Amino acid sequence: MIITLIGGDEKTLYMAEYLEEKGYEVYVSGFEMLEQADKYNIEFEKALNISEYIILPLPTTRDGKTVEAPFSKRTIHLNELVGFKNKTLAAMTEKELGFLDYYDETLKILNAVPSAEGAISQALRLTDITLSGANCLIIGYGRIAKVLSRLLKAFGANLTVTARKPTDIALAKSEGLNCIKTSEYLSAISTADCIFNTVPYPLLVESVLKKCKTSAVIIDLATKAATDFTAAERLGIKAVHAKSMPSKTAPKSAAIIIADHIIEITNGGIKNG
Repeated sequence: MIITLIGGDEKTLYMAEYLEEKGYEVYVSGFEMLEQADKYNIEFEKALNISEYIILPLPTTRDGKTVEAPFSKRTIHLNELVGFKNKTLAAMTEKELGFLDYYDETLKILNAVPSAEGAISQALRLTDITLSGANCLIIGYGRIAKVLSRLLKAFGANLTVTARKPTDIALAKSEGLNCIKTSEYLSAISTADCIFNTVPYPLLVESVLKKCKTSAVIIDLATKAATDFTAAERLGIKAVHAKSMPSKTAPKSAAIIIADHIIEITNGGIKNG
């Protein structure tokens, strides 16, 4: 089977190596500016002619029009792939272009592990105290938060999580966690040494940040950040928008997770699209 990976960052090259080890004929396109990609590079037009699958990166696009391809010498437009005769897998839910979305619930769950580990890596880098004994607050109790809570608990943190759904509150309590409703997050703000946000709403605005310890560290994991970073800086609070953590902290592991998922899809193990 011939697969071409179009666009993406260094993670794409790890995917190419892994897929090659698994017996696939693999190429990459959109990496003309990266010397280490020369082994796999193929011209875009040729890729469209010979590939059985084209895989677009995670994230696929940031503007909804072009492929995320920081190492390409030219802009790759999504609509250039519309005429591809075989299957294009992309990390996007829009169906108008005819792509299959591989960033499904299964991959999101698997991706939560490197995301959570990346969040802890950020916290360890920014704080001047140990996570053991630290008061940690996780806002939201979704996929990443569930993994993150287990890791922080293993570190010995004094952990409070917030959840919106009654089922998530029950689950958190069954895990032995101190859990409050997300609407009550303010009650835990003032004592938190580390705040991990996973909710994509503006919860950590200036009026809320003023209630935080000046020594507090905020790790915002939401794609659409909840934190007013300008206000945090003005108040002397360390805050980072820690999105795309798998690519930043564990690119090889993230690549293998995605590649295994792609293999399962191409082998018909997951009915997608």
